[in-house]
Amino acid sequence: MTLPFSLEQKVEVVQMTGWPEDTPNMVGELGRVVAISPNADKDDWEISVFLVRSAEVWGFDPTELRACEPSDDGAKLAPLLIELTLRAATERSTALADVTESIERVIGPVVAESTLEEVGSDILLKLRLWPSVDVSDAVEKLIRSVRDGWLTIFDDGWALEAHWDSAAASAAFIAAVVERAVLMLRPWASPVRRNLDLGDMHEPDSSDRAPAEPPSEG
Repeated sequence: MTLPFSLEQKVEVVQMTGWPEDTPNMVGELGRVVAISPNADKDDWEISVFLVRSAEVWGFDPTELRACEPSDDGAKLAPLLIELTLRAATERSTALADVTESIERVIGPVVAESTLEEVGSDILLKLRLWPSVDVSDAVEKLIRSVRDGWLTIFDDGWALEAHWDSAAASAAFIAAVVERAVLMLRPWASPVRRNLDLGDMHEPDSSDRAPAEPPSEG
């Protein structure tokens, strides 16, 4: 299932179905997508839109909106986001190629967007990856490619965030130049909760994360 819109995309409200009778009519209003999340039933998306004229954020069903401009991301599955802190001695000119090659050895070919920046004394490589395989398979393979060093793995079936640190690991993760890593999936490509079994990996305790809401029954 693909994302119906992309963040910051310009949209128009074309209908309002099932709203209370006293709701102001926003049909024809223009705005920008500011968030994409599962709806209350977790069977479709809710699109949060900043409406320009009223300067308010409203939540709409995808069918209530029309895109006013093309979207590069709307037709893609949600990417796997990876932030890597690289060792200070890393050769910047080859860092992206080395890391991408190492990732592809684990999960296969990827389409990648990247930025490389210096944050204080750190070299930070930010990646947006679209794997050629199902992204749930890809992230599980990456996490299982190294058995230790994971400080937290938070996965509630919707959002996933995993933190890895070489100081707690006995082997390198992705590449030898990686000092710390953060893997993130949000939003998932489908509002339906996935079945990603990481039960035997390290889980955060209550001091790491707020408890996730359990999936709704039925």
